Parts: sequence; C-alpha cells; structure tokens
Amino acid sequence: MFSKTLLRGLFMCAIAALCSIPAMAQTFDQNIGSRERPIGIRWWQRHLRDPSVEKFIARLEEDGIIVTKGDPIKFDPIGKFCDGNYPNALYANYGAPYTAAALGPSPRAIGGLPEEVKEVALELPIIRLAPDEAVVLVGMTPPPEAYFSYQIYLATRWYTNETEPGKNRIELLLNSLGDTVNMQTIKTIGLKPFERPMVFIYTADRGIDARVRAALRRAGYPAQIINTIVIPSATLKLGFESDSDTFLIANRNALWVDPLAGEAYVENPTYQVFRLTPEPEAVLNPFPAPPLRTRGTGQTEIDLTPALARLRAAIIQQYAIFGCTAKEYVTKTVAYEGYDFTQRKVTTLGDTRDALYLGAGTLPEFDLDDEMMLTEGEFLIAYGLNHMATGKATYVNLNAYTSGPSKMALGSAFPDDLEGSAYQYLSWDDPDSELTYAYKISRDCRIDEETNEPFCLQLAVPVAGCTNKDGSEILTDTSPLGVIFRLYLEPPTSIGAACPEVVYDQVIKFTCAQGTGA
Repeated sequence: MFSKTLLRGLFMCAIAALCSIPAMAQTFDQNIGSRERPIGIRWWQRHLRDPSVEKFIARLEEDGIIVTKGDPIKFDPIGKFCDGNYPNALYANYGAPYTAAALGPSPRAIGGLPEEVKEVALELPIIRLAPDEAVVLVGMTPPPEAYFSYQIYLATRWYTNETEPGKNRIELLLNSLGDTVNMQTIKTIGLKPFERPMVFIYTADRGIDARVRAALRRAGYPAQIINTIVIPSATLKLGFESDSDTFLIANRNALWVDPLAGEAYVENPTYQVFRLTPEPEAVLNPFPAPPLRTRGTGQTEIDLTPALARLRAAIIQQYAIFGCTAKEYVTKTVAYEGYDFTQRKVTTLGDTRDALYLGAGTLPEFDLDDEMMLTEGEFLIAYGLNHMATGKATYVNLNAYTSGPSKMALGSAFPDDLEGSAYQYLSWDDPDSELTYAYKISRDCRIDEETNEPFCLQLAVPVAGCTNKDGSEILTDTSPLGVIFRLYLEPPTSIGAACPEVVYDQVIKFTCAQGTGA
C-alpha cells in the first residue's frame, strides 16, 4: 500500500501536469505560427498519428463501402462559358476565384447523367447522389485570404407539368442548400483557419456519416477537423431516376494575402474528393435539416442615412455643372435565401447565405427590370456606405454585369479600389468620406492614351474574343446591364448581414452632352 506521503506527491505532480497543458498547447500553436514556411500536409501527417488517405480508403473498403475518386478542379464560370462548356457565366464574382468537386457517376447509376440534364448544364461539375451516399473532401484549407467557404448547391431540378406532360422541363438553379462552412465556422486545428487540415462529409444520412467518421478515426484523423454538411433530404429528390435532383459542391475564395499562393491553390486545390457508396444499400437514417444561422445583430446603419444623402447630393451637383442629367435606380435584395428561390422555382445562379446581395438595373432573374444601358457620354456612379467600417461585412465588392445570354461580369471593384473614392465629391476633411464610397462605371475610363481616370471601372469582357453562343457580341451599346453589391460575413454572426440593418448601396446613371468633359 502506498504511503500518504507518496500519494500526496503523486497528486501534486498530476495537478502540475494538468496546469501545464494550456501553456504547452499555446506554445505548440505559437510554434506553428512562427515557422517561416506554412505547415503542410506532410508535417501534419507526421505529428498527428500519421493519418493518410490510403488508410482511410482501406478502412472504408473493409466496411463494405465503394470508394470512387474524383478531382478537385478550378471552377471558372467565365472561362468555361467562353470555351463553350458552361451554359452561361453564372454572374460569377469576378476576381474572387472558385474551386469545385468533380465526380463521376455512382456505381449504382448506369450511364451517368441523362442527356436532358447535360443539355441544360453542359459540363458543369454536377452530380447525383443516393440517399445513403456521401461525398468526402480531405486535405488542407486554402492559403491566407479575406474569406473562404464551402457550399453545396441544388444544381438542376426536374419540374413536371401536370396539365401538359409534354412541357416538363429541367431548370438550372444553383440554389444554396443551407449554410456554408466558412473561415469562421470550420472545424480544424490551430489558431488560424488557413492551410490547416480539414475533412468535409456531405451526406443526407446519419448512418453513412457515422461509418465515415469511424473510418477516419481508425485512419488517424482527429475528430477536431471533421465537418459534416447535412444535405436536407426532405426537400430533395435524391437518387438516379430521370427526375432526380443534381448537386454541385463549390469552394469560394477572396482577396489572397499572397496572390501567387492563391493562384497556385486554385490551379491545384489542396484537397482530394471521393464518392462513398455503401454496398449493399444501407437502411436509411436521414438527418433532419440543420438549423440556419441567424442573420442580424439588431445594430443598424440607419444613423448614417444623412451621410449617404449628402454624398448623393454632392455627386449629382458635380455632374450637373457639366450639363449631365441623372437617372436613379431602385436597389433591391437579390438572391437573399436559396431556400426561398427553390420554393419559388427560380434560380439564384449560385447564392450563399454568407452574403447579403444588393442589385440595381436590369437583372430579370432577381425581379429587377429597370432599363440600364451605357452608350457614349453615359456612365454610372455606384455609391454607398463602407460596410466594413460599420461592422456589417468582412469584405465587400461590386460587379457590373450584362444580364444578356452570357450573364457575364464586365468588371469588379474590391475594398482597396473603393477606399478614398468619396473624397472626390466630399471634402478631404469630411469625416463621412471615410464611411462612404463613390465609384464610376463607364465604357471608357481613359483620360488620354496613357492615363485612366481614378476610381473608375471600365467595362470589358474579361476574356478576349469571347462571344455569346450565337456569335453575337457580349457588350454593346444596347447590352442590358446590372450592378450587384456583395457584403460578405457580418463578423459577430458568421453569416451575411440582415437587409433591414443595412443602408442600401445605390446607382445613378448620368447622360452628358458630348464634349462636356464629364
């Protein structure tokens, strides 16, 4: 039997060891952050029970799960449309690149996607999924940047015409299915979410989720990095029938700290993709639809309405001097909630709840039909509050689009572009100048052959020689135009801001007489 003295000594040693754990953990994370090179997958494998994809696959196959390997790809709607591979450019956020998970058909699906779906989606990386299947992403998160997220979409849906069977149709929707996993909500290790190990399990079923987690655990992957994204089966038609839904899994990125590292990531995403198919088919145990993150903090930008009104008046006054007439547009929320658009059987072409989208002009998909075109002597001024300064967004930008057949971005502006732009209308010592912006959008921003006008977005098709599918030009004097403002991630909520708490960005069109110099 131990003596009381020995027991007391052991007890004190145990207390000392427990107290040292937080300090050890802090030192561990500080060591990670202090390395000159970012921590890569090899370091992680060497220090965390040596997990490996090969072990993971072996454990799955031991459990009777068929593993089909896919590919992570650069997801470039603009380039792919111009190559003739996508139906349109999807109102892509120009300058904020995407990756996606590309997978072949399930072992249970004979022949892959129906031709009717291919005619609508062309080569979009869409898949069908059985109710007991899963898609798994394993690898590393992106390099440091202002924002990243992972999202699953309802890509296409078959709509049956009960009264006229010959008029059944398949629609391209690309509507979000619930919340993303983003840089603020991801489960991973370390103090920062960048270049960290991660696993994503996309599934509708509790049973396959548990089996995948067990295989990961046996392969050495810690539970702290495993993220399950529930596919809400109650609102979907899973499976491989002619009228089954299809899905797309995408990764958004924005504003790299190191642009070269970001470009390398997009060209070769640092994750692997797998379809997991139980054999035989499993007894279903579907997840309930997960709760949605709540938009809004109760704090509004309303008190800054007078500041925006002063900026508006200054803009109109400045161009009135040159004889320019002003036309103002109505701004509305667009693609506010994917579930809403799905229930109304209309498309968002790739929304996310991480953003509040505002739009103006001709954007018929979003019930905006105000005529907006630009010819010689005409330009737009987009203006609004600095939503990052007010705490309503982690990052913001604006895109000018044509809503013609291409749904093409014609240029974008990010926070660095917008900063300081209100000073040209308000005085340099006006405090509202730091809380607002005003940015010109024009067919021609040139002052002379060597100089461009500051704070001006010159509209252009991003890919030289790109045309609509019928060969017509994308940007002309009669092209329908629209402007979309994006406000990403209100920090306290990890979701896009609530529209009643935001003062909307605005657009004014000016038409000036030729030779006025405006």
